[in-house]
Amino acid sequence: MAVNLRGPFLCSQAVLPSVMKRRWGKIICISSDSGKKGWATGAAYCDSKSGLLGLSGVLSEEVADAYGINVNAICPGGVDTPMARKATSEAGMVVDREKLMSPSDIASVAVSWPATSRTPRTGRASTSLGCRRCGSPTLAHS
Repeated sequence: MAVNLRGPFLCSQAVLPSVMKRRWGKIICISSDSGKKGWATGAAYCDSKSGLLGLSGVLSEEVADAYGINVNAICPGGVDTPMARKATSEAGMVVDREKLMSPSDIASVAVSWPATSRTPRTGRASTSLGCRRCGSPTLAHS
């Protein structure tokens, strides 16, 4: 909770005064598909990522129209991280790591998504799709 939910809350709190003053800005939170649909033994992780979706939605309602600030969340599926490797190993799962996204794939989506968005969308949670083998991830708005 301290990293997945409190961290983005504190970062948003720190940046909001300056973007509100400019009356323009974008805040993108990295949530997870697990924030939309939980899984057994993942209560803390799923709750924190679900809370991040709630935070993004509330911030969007508070600042989008009044200050022109877009607040959105990206919800990637499988990402090849040490935490994911440990969890799958402990569960006895075999995962083809080539089919997983890398953290840099998610960063690329976060950087390029607002720039390529045709309309100023706010309050959205978008699922990041793609894999290393498939090239750059794309976004599907939910």
